Amino acid sequence: MKKSLIVYCLFFLYSNSPAQEDIQLKLQEISLNYYFDKPEAGEAQQKMTIIINDSTGLREVNELYLLLKKDLLGLISDTNEIKKLTDDLYELNKTNVKISGPFLIGKYKTKLHSSVKELFKSGTLNGWSKFYDKFPNSPGFIILSRFKISVTGKFASGYFKYSCGPLCGKGIFLLLEKKNNIWTVVFEKILCIS
Repeated sequence: MKKSLIVYCLFFLYSNSPAQEDIQLKLQEISLNYYFDKPEAGEAQQKMTIIINDSTGLREVNELYLLLKKDLLGLISDTNEIKKLTDDLYELNKTNVKISGPFLIGKYKTKLHSSVKELFKSGTLNGWSKFYDKFPNSPGFIILSRFKISVTGKFASGYFKYSCGPLCGKGIFLLLEKKNNIWTVVFEKILCIS
C-alpha cells in the first residue's frame, strides 16, 4: 500500500466548494480504488481505517508554501493562474475548519483523531503500539490543509502531513491538474520527513 498517497482520497472533502460535495465524494472513491487496489506483499485485503485530524492544519501551509512558489512558477504555462492559486491557498488557510465525521467511502472507513487521543496522552513511544493494537489495519493518521481549487477549476493545491509512527511520516505539498475530467498530480514536493 502506498501509505504516503493515502490523502488523495480525502482532499476534496475539505476544499472550499461545498456545492460540489457529490462530485468530491465520487473523486475520493475513485482515488481510493486507484491507489489501494494492489496491497503490498503480505498485506491483508481488509477494511482499512484512516484516522484524520479533527480540524484542518493551517500552520504547515502558512509556514511552508512560500518555499514552493519559485518551484511552481514556470511549471505550468499559465503562471498567473498558479501564482493566484498559491496565494489563494495561503489566504484560505489563515482559518482552519472543523472536520465532521466519521464517514465511509467504499471499503475505507475514517475516524477522527479525537477517538485516539487517549492512546498518546502519556507522551511515551508506546502510544503507537496501543494505536496499532486498537487499529491493526490502519496506516496511521493524517493532518490536511484546506485544499484550494483554481478559478478556472483546472488546478487544485494543498498540503498534508502523514504520521505512521514515532519516526515514520512525511509532509507533502500537492498540485493537481484536471485532465479529461480526471484529477492528476502534476507536482508534489516533500516538505518534511521522519
